[in-house]
Amino acid sequence: MPFVMPDEQVRQIRGLLEPARFTVTGVSTEFQTTEAFVQSVLPPGFEPDDEPNGLVRISQMQSALCGDFSACSTVLNAKFQQWRGQYCLSMLISGDMPISIGRDFWGEVKKRATSYLHIDGSRVYAYGVRDGVRVAEIELDDSEGQSALTAQSNALELKAWMSSTGGLEAPPRVLVHEFTSKLDWLRVGQGQLRLTSGRLDPLGEIPVVSLGTTRFYSGETVYRTLASVELDDGDRYLPYVYGRAFDDLTRYPVAARFRGPLAEGTAA
Repeated sequence: MPFVMPDEQVRQIRGLLEPARFTVTGVSTEFQTTEAFVQSVLPPGFEPDDEPNGLVRISQMQSALCGDFSACSTVLNAKFQQWRGQYCLSMLISGDMPISIGRDFWGEVKKRATSYLHIDGSRVYAYGVRDGVRVAEIELDDSEGQSALTAQSNALELKAWMSSTGGLEAPPRVLVHEFTSKLDWLRVGQGQLRLTSGRLDPLGEIPVVSLGTTRFYSGETVYRTLASVELDDGDRYLPYVYGRAFDDLTRYPVAARFRGPLAEGTAA
């Protein structure tokens, strides 16, 4: 691989992104939370959907552009201007390129983690692990087959460019992505969901009022970007960027010389 990529190779790579295509085998569970929680985590300009509902997805994926990876995502249904879609609270992904492409190109809040999907006939057990903690787990013991289907939905991503001093390099934008899923097979049932907070991941703080349908499926998904909207007063979006896209840096170990009184008067 060259350090300076030839123009033709750049064109080929851009062709892989327009649109981006993935195969997926996974399980998802709908949940209802509280209106107060949804209001507390949505950025300015976003609104709760008609019901305070969300979804947890855990899957194994292959792509046409960045290889194989696992994924564990937690989203809330929301609205932005004329678009309805899913606002992502957490997206745990394995693999360097899936993370880099998702964050840099699409504004996704991807962090490195590993997810597992164990299949036993129509039964499935899946979980996402980060920092040694199973932060999301889904179990489905009994399910019924349904016809294959095609479904469309949107993702509402808050994309930000960070400066070297921790602020914003440019105004943030909302990217509206459309994803079309063509499922080869689908099984539905009533599953179980467990969300647990780790040292760096607060998923256990999401109040789960009730569970909806659990789906076990396999097929393909195609991503396209529908819109990109620049936001005003970018600094007020920083808490929403830091809270989802980055860990709490104050929780990481600190070298002895930089702790408390020892750090005072340290030469640059």
